[in-house]
Amino acid sequence: MNPRVLYRAASYATDARSAADSVISALTPAAWYRNATGVTESGGFASQWDDYSGNARHLVQGVGTNQPAYSAGVLTFDGVDNWMRVSFALAQPMTIVAVMKQVTWTGGDYIMDGASVNEVAAYQNTITPNFMLSAGAPLGNNGNLAINTYGIVCLVANGASSSSRVNDTAKVSGSTGTNALTGYTIGAAGNSGSASNIATKEIVIFPSALSDANQSAVITALNNALTVF
Repeated sequence: MNPRVLYRAASYATDARSAADSVISALTPAAWYRNATGVTESGGFASQWDDYSGNARHLVQGVGTNQPAYSAGVLTFDGVDNWMRVSFALAQPMTIVAVMKQVTWTGGDYIMDGASVNEVAAYQNTITPNFMLSAGAPLGNNGNLAINTYGIVCLVANGASSSSRVNDTAKVSGSTGTNALTGYTIGAAGNSGSASNIATKEIVIFPSALSDANQSAVITALNNALTVF
């Protein structure tokens, strides 16, 4: 390939990543687990994923058998006993954006949660590929994240004005309860049970309910940076 073409491709990737960082930073994240950044790994397994927001809310898993696999910026949770967690307090409203895929699907498996079970949770529900947001009350199923296909999941916990969204598809909206977070768990429920077989490239937690326009801006920026859909 022409070296100039390679240079332009590399330059675009760098610019797209910088643009995504600018969009996310401007919205002041409470925690940010940036793709291929700040991951402590040994033998292909991750023990820590640093918080890029500067708030030092690092995701940690100190037990080797519970650590997700790590390769080329992707953390893969095995659906048996893999999870990572961090403790911090965050009340609603909040928005969680995750670049992720459901590798496999088992009803009742938790994609994410707080530091205790059923704080602000997303779990696989009813029939494949549905997942549901719950923060004390179930929001309703979202079936727009196909199995083994990456998407950008946007979850807004804001009492009666909550929603879940995948990529640029229509939102599932309604009430999902008013629970706060005492931390964040990825790959399992807050009690470390009901682990899910998922993979994730980036996660951002915002201490606000992002507007539709800001959700779209974050989704577009991450898609440009990571070529998700």
